[in-house]
Amino acid sequence: MDYFNITHLFYKSCRAFPDRFAIVEENNSITYKKLEADVNNTIAYFQKKGIKKGDRILVFVGMGIDLYRIVLAIFTMGAVAVFVDEWVSIQRLSLCCLMADCKAVIAPLQYRIAGLFVKGIRSIPIFLSHNTMILNFDQHHIENTISSDPALITFTTGSTGIPKAVERSHAFLKSQFDELTPLIRGTFIMTTLPIVLLLNLGLGITSFIAKFNTKNSAGFDAHKILYLINKYSIDCIITSPFYLLKMAESKHRTSNLKYIISGGAAIFSSDAEKIVHVFSNALFTVVYGSTEAEPISHCYADELINSKNNFGVQVGKPVQSIQLKIIPDDVPSQVSEDDLDKLELSQGCIGEIIVSGDTVNKSYLHNHQAIVENKIVTDKNVWHRTGDSGYIDISGNLFLTGRVSQIIHHNNKTYYPFVVENYLKNINGVKFGTLLLVNNTLLLALCVTDSFNIDNVSGFEYDEIRYLDSFPFDPRHHSKIDYLKLTTLLQDS
Repeated sequence: MDYFNITHLFYKSCRAFPDRFAIVEENNSITYKKLEADVNNTIAYFQKKGIKKGDRILVFVGMGIDLYRIVLAIFTMGAVAVFVDEWVSIQRLSLCCLMADCKAVIAPLQYRIAGLFVKGIRSIPIFLSHNTMILNFDQHHIENTISSDPALITFTTGSTGIPKAVERSHAFLKSQFDELTPLIRGTFIMTTLPIVLLLNLGLGITSFIAKFNTKNSAGFDAHKILYLINKYSIDCIITSPFYLLKMAESKHRTSNLKYIISGGAAIFSSDAEKIVHVFSNALFTVVYGSTEAEPISHCYADELINSKNNFGVQVGKPVQSIQLKIIPDDVPSQVSEDDLDKLELSQGCIGEIIVSGDTVNKSYLHNHQAIVENKIVTDKNVWHRTGDSGYIDISGNLFLTGRVSQIIHHNNKTYYPFVVENYLKNINGVKFGTLLLVNNTLLLALCVTDSFNIDNVSGFEYDEIRYLDSFPFDPRHHSKIDYLKLTTLLQDS
């Protein structure tokens, strides 16, 4: 039987770099040696409270040293960490909790009190303190988890319908780490992506966590982040396009960054150009993936910029650990592998992107409908429908043309969202723009500056223009247009 626990990577770092800082916060820091001791003390506390291998624990703790101490303790014990985004509605939070069937919840006191009013949380039998440990506990052995045992459950960002719980096994996390490791460079990394910091701990890298409210995009202080990068000589940042653009638009500057990695959402060529222009000394890598499959592909920003006149947005060549196909979007959820091969579209043809492999989630927890809608099961593989449309060019590069659900078929013509948005982004004075079909009317939605000239879109096909002060974006990365909310706004205006 194949035994593996993802925390083996962390403890290997502890042996190799005991006195190196593992995590640095603005007012706190911890070495690998101290973090290992605190993980063991946390395990002792969990055991006293009755936590055992296989138990699911809802973790409602903000990104910081406490979060990783807790998660590493959960993984070491062979228990399962369950994460729900802090911005979800009470109703959705309750649904997520009931689906995950957690034995315990760990959160600060104010959240535990608030949880008494949430049915899903109230039904969880054990409440744990986020800062309690039993001190001076001896080294705890790493639980002999099977590679396929679950380690982590997260929920996709969708805001409607039944939540989709994505389960990651210890083997899944290891495969994901193996694929991402070659992209991670630098010695002191700031990241807003929780899974990346976990990878850093497995590599023995020092991570910096800046304190800011990720729920409030308007509250992001780019000046402060750049000040911290200068103060601590941080040489790499890994975050979503939104934060990188805010930093590029800031009047403050830094020459410390040597590496930049963008993830969480596609980035358009004009935005990549702005970031490259400001951080010209940094190697800028763009990663494409999803909650269920990360990474799918990656490329350097220069490659993306050089292809800005191509149809769609380049995201590089698919990674080695996955198989990728472009298929029609009406392929059934069950089909033979041979028939799926026959349905695969030829080079240059646009269709839905599907992926399969060790870094691709194969199912959803207690949600058969989501499996039917998002997976293709063959006699040999389980394929994940990304929901993105795109094509492969002659050089083997993957280009995105937008969400399949947002493709517009109107008056015998087809309009692809990313193609439209990429075109609009390159027009002077356009901050954001997209095309939507609302009540059989082609609406060009624009957010513009004073320098915008309507003549610049004179050759563009639309029935009506609607100007908005801002666009609604996804609550996790603030980088993807929320088309459902935008459509509602346009219908109500």
